[in-house]
Amino acid sequence: MTNLRITVDLKSAKRGLRALPDAVVRNVDRKLERGAAEVAREAKVRAPKAFSNLTNSIMSDRIGVMRYRVQENVRHGHPVEFGSRPHGVDSTKLIPWVELVTGARGKEARDKAFLIARSIAMRGTKAQPYMGPTADVMGGRVNELALEGVRDGVREAFA
Repeated sequence: MTNLRITVDLKSAKRGLRALPDAVVRNVDRKLERGAAEVAREAKVRAPKAFSNLTNSIMSDRIGVMRYRVQENVRHGHPVEFGSRPHGVDSTKLIPWVELVTGARGKEARDKAFLIARSIAMRGTKAQPYMGPTADVMGGRVNELALEGVRDGVREAFA
């Protein structure tokens, strides 16, 4: 017959339990910071690109303990994600985009910009989601990182 002996150091156990909340919060926060950076990177990959203003504006930032936000910082981010209702657009502001995307120049670029502006005034713009799909794809990864943070915190508290 084999004897099994378990020894519990009560002082160490109490010390570990007192340290547990802080260690878990610290480690989960660190992992969520990493997760937010990964989400921002994925959103940049998925964002539509022309001049890359939208893509370059996507960032993650800490808004509190274990709270991070990933967002774009340009006015046209929301209409790109969700589309827009019909609204007036100054066609001259579309010319640089038309030139970049179509290669048209001069009168041809002005004409195309006018037609696009008229279409937006009549139909609005179609949604080109990038943040929603990013959240769908990255949610599991962020949860995985948070669980790693919990494990690391428990390990640290009882080390």
